[in-house]
Amino acid sequence: MIKSLALGAALGLGAGLSMANAADMTGPVRSGIAPLSVPASLSGFYFGTRNGFGAARDTRFDIGGGGVNVTNQYELGVYNGLMAGYNFGPVLGGVGLRGELEFGRSQFSIKTHTVNGARVAGIDSFGDLRSFGGFANVFLDFNLATLAGLPADSLLARITPYVGGGVGYSQVELRRMGVSATGVIMDDSDGRFAYNLAAGVGISVFDRTTLEIGYRYLAVPDLQFVARDGTRTRTSAGANMVTLGMRRQF
Repeated sequence: MIKSLALGAALGLGAGLSMANAADMTGPVRSGIAPLSVPASLSGFYFGTRNGFGAARDTRFDIGGGGVNVTNQYELGVYNGLMAGYNFGPVLGGVGLRGELEFGRSQFSIKTHTVNGARVAGIDSFGDLRSFGGFANVFLDFNLATLAGLPADSLLARITPYVGGGVGYSQVELRRMGVSATGVIMDDSDGRFAYNLAAGVGISVFDRTTLEIGYRYLAVPDLQFVARDGTRTRTSAGANMVTLGMRRQF
């Protein structure tokens, strides 16, 4: 009985030593958690959302056959959009390329109207500037770690500045604009060519998930509107926006 116990202990000790030696030969056990991804180093499809707030440029329209000019100033407004695109990965050293389609809407409420140079009190001014449309965008991503010659797993590799822009179409509405003394004097919409210019930074927060913080300028030139009295006006719409987005890549 004692011999059997001794033999079993010896065999168990030998097995333990063999396992320890095998572990030393194969190196440390790696965690099953995947490292954070670097946006510009991956290629594949992605989708996401982009939202923002900012200030719209003043617009204008005429009434009374063109004898009365109304300039519209706006409160801070919001933008909400969805995008789907493809990340082509690095195309030149640490510079990556992305292409995407984006669809979104924005809205800005009237702060005040100025009629022939006379400012109307905000409480007596009303109306909204609304837009809905889509863009085909192209962006360049700059992998700071690659450009600086640092390892791909460095913290700097998770920060990716970008620049870009796009062209598309936007339907713009001057919705129920007027002053309390006269009521609604403009309620019309027009659709035109639109473009945007953007810059910002992408931060890899999870595997294949990128937080996006940026600036964007949106513009819709050469719009045409018809006032309630039939007066026609040409004007342009534009906005400066701070954006916050999230991209998920596959």
